[in-house]
Amino acid sequence: IRRPFVSADIFFNGSDSANFVSSAGSKVEAVIKWRNNLAYQVSDVSIIVNINGNTVNKASIQADDGYYKSSDNIITFNKATDRTLGSLEPGQEGESKFSFSSFGAGTVTGSALINPPLFWIFWFPVRFDCYQTLYCLPFS
Repeated sequence: IRRPFVSADIFFNGSDSANFVSSAGSKVEAVIKWRNNLAYQVSDVSIIVNINGNTVNKASIQADDGYYKSSDNIITFNKATDRTLGSLEPGQEGESKFSFSSFGAGTVTGSALINPPLFWIFWFPVRFDCYQTLYCLPFS
């Protein structure tokens, strides 16, 4: 088993659970903690968050040091939005943050309320993929 060149963990409201549960209508703070695992510098790192699912209030998405492109439902963190990502030294660690709110109970109807998955996908130019699922419960 090989460790990725750049590793990342995502935390939703401080939890790194593979299946995070949030109450409908609540705000979720997301932190991506990344680290350069190589013995040499990595340049031009990009983190792309692809937001899928109809339970996220897309108007509520905010990215600290990132850019949210609402037409594609993608948040991009790169050297243009966060100069730290332009060059990562060996062992260097950092964070990229974003937040969003889910729709309140009764706003989304039908099968979307039965375990509505949202997939967070991260791509780095150094071969790292991470898949995370978030569930927003319709009841508080």
